[in-house]
Amino acid sequence: FNTTNGRHPFGSLAISGNVLFGMCNSGGASSEGRLFSVKTDGSSYSDLIDFDGLNGAYPYGSLLFNGNMLYGMCSAGGAGLADGTVFSIQTDGQHFSVLNTFDGANGDGPLGNLTRVGNKLFGMTYSGGSIGQGTLFSMDTNGANFNSIYNFISSTGNPSGSLTSAGNILYGMTATGGMNDYGCIFSIHPDGSSFTVVYSFDSINGFDPYGSLVLNGNDLYGMCLKGGKFNAGVIFKYANITGIREYSNEGFSAIAYPNPVKSKLMVSCPVSPDALVVRLYDLLGQPVFVSKVVSPGLFTLDVSRIRTGEYILELIDPLTNDSFRKRIVVID
Repeated sequence: FNTTNGRHPFGSLAISGNVLFGMCNSGGASSEGRLFSVKTDGSSYSDLIDFDGLNGAYPYGSLLFNGNMLYGMCSAGGAGLADGTVFSIQTDGQHFSVLNTFDGANGDGPLGNLTRVGNKLFGMTYSGGSIGQGTLFSMDTNGANFNSIYNFISSTGNPSGSLTSAGNILYGMTATGGMNDYGCIFSIHPDGSSFTVVYSFDSINGFDPYGSLVLNGNDLYGMCLKGGKFNAGVIFKYANITGIREYSNEGFSAIAYPNPVKSKLMVSCPVSPDALVVRLYDLLGQPVFVSKVVSPGLFTLDVSRIRTGEYILELIDPLTNDSFRKRIVVID
């Protein structure tokens, strides 16, 4: 790139046949970004649209394919307050359309990618919304029925990356917020209901998650910029999202049974450290009990006085900081 044909490419390339599509965050005719195509052999570079502020400016994410249409977002620009846009364009560069312009109240500064579920597009803005912490929105692929289905708050933090669809549930991450204010993994239904913080980072298992989650089977994978054993970041797995959810970042394993449980929860660590730190907290990140050290091997937790519901059991080896998390269901 030479600034005239684009500058600072961001996001990832999208491919259709032998043609690649991508975006530059700046450069182009108005120096506010460009959407381009090029063949896989490097030939036939083409400027599909130059962003000029009114139609959007400074795209950061990647493009989404839907048939012969490309969908994307700009972090700024658009009419009015110029807080960013959602757009569509045909792969031949025709029929460019601004589908939505953000105005602060409905979001400000979309940075990630769009996610399609059926005929709906879902995305997030880093700021804006009811208290300025960002929004999660949905809209039809033709731009109709735009709706801010969730407004992030201080306890959840600002959203980071993009949404990942797993069945009828969307998963995403925030860079801050959660139980420890180090970021979290959350889930939400496409209609905006049942927002749940399913995992709060705690620096031991990473913090400041960056990028997006990747789904492989029933497991989600992601990365944190910081935290872990050397405070240099981690790669993590959040396991079995379709059932009882588990988390492990170092292969540290345990078994908890029966599950669901009425009164006595048996916990077994086949390969046990010298000691364990045990924590149990609800799905909003509120602790039920914290930092109870028990002997390793096979031990019992009395949950008879805990009200019915779903909880997260966390086991931490204080020597290595390896950890294990499992969702526990307490019943009458």
